[in-house]
Amino acid sequence: MGNVYLNLAAFTISTFLLVFFFFKVVWFFALFHTLIIYLSMSLGELIAATITSQFFSDYWKNWTNTESFLVSSVLCKVLYFLITLALIRLQKEKPSSPALPPDRGSNFLAAITICSIGVSVLLYTIGLHVDETRYLDYMLLFSTTLLLVILFLVYSLHNYNQKRNAMLLDLQLQHQKDQYLAKYNQTLITQDEARRTLIHDIRNHLLSIDILNQQKRYEELHQYIQSLIESEQLAASVRICDNDLLNATLLRYQTLCKEKELRLTTEIHSGCTDFLSDTDLTTLFCNLLDNAVTAAQKVRDGWISLKLEHCQPLGCTILTMNNSCQEEPPRDGNEELITVKKDPLHHGLGMKSIRRIAESYHGDLQTSYIASEHLFRTIVTLYPQAPETDRKADSSCEY
Repeated sequence: MGNVYLNLAAFTISTFLLVFFFFKVVWFFALFHTLIIYLSMSLGELIAATITSQFFSDYWKNWTNTESFLVSSVLCKVLYFLITLALIRLQKEKPSSPALPPDRGSNFLAAITICSIGVSVLLYTIGLHVDETRYLDYMLLFSTTLLLVILFLVYSLHNYNQKRNAMLLDLQLQHQKDQYLAKYNQTLITQDEARRTLIHDIRNHLLSIDILNQQKRYEELHQYIQSLIESEQLAASVRICDNDLLNATLLRYQTLCKEKELRLTTEIHSGCTDFLSDTDLTTLFCNLLDNAVTAAQKVRDGWISLKLEHCQPLGCTILTMNNSCQEEPPRDGNEELITVKKDPLHHGLGMKSIRRIAESYHGDLQTSYIASEHLFRTIVTLYPQAPETDRKADSSCEY
């Protein structure tokens, strides 16, 4: 119909419907990306119009002329394609979680985008209704270029905001997991203390049994003995190390490995974990053992070996874990291990947490896969206090 504003409205509405119904995205982000696409198209069209006007007189008043319209349309669509392609390259990778709800930062970016759209419509109006001059063409081209810069800045901030929100969600989920595991292990410690208390009081139980026997109260004696036999507190407490929390953690994984028919061997030297906080200790060992159990259970006669020792020359604690592994885990371009689970947002955080803890204690995380033995090895180096020697020596040490 030769109506620019009708064309812009139809383009925006149709684009929003396509994005909303054909992509897994909430309506707010569907609208935001629609506005980004609209700006890409309209800015490409404005730039094409200002360039075409240099070759066709009174272009803005006769923009529907067949010859000028053809040139402008081809140039516009090429620019539209290049701008959207640049935005895709700028993003580089898919958003971490399109289901993340918009936050205040997203609202501000949307407001900036809407303001930019208002300015672009104003530029259309100026071009259509103000007498065309070379000075006006230059002003339109300059204003459009500034809007294009704003478009790229807004989209870059949007990508950064999404990745930051996804990272914060990862940390929140990991923190909740750490708190849960710490609470669970604290419960195991309480149960273990109750068992040791009961065993400590076994002399009193024996005296009570002797009294019931002397009084020939055999029925009550039988019930008393049965209650002790069936009591979980009477079960012997297995002591793996001198750290109560780590001991409870290893006991839990011993039970888990027994259920999955895996062999778990541990060698924990005394005092190696005294400098670790409860949360760091839980996060470190639970993530390591979770990964090891997941890999080892896929191998027949799977096994896990965990060793924790103090390296006196370096003044550090070295944690070495070997476990059977069918094949080498995948890695990204930075040689970081990546998860193979279906939900990468909520999985694959274990090694990141382990590395974070190692670095917080001035240490390092090293992983390797020995294909000939189907063995995966993890070495974590932790320093109770930062040594005076150069940290780079760690990478050259053979453990």
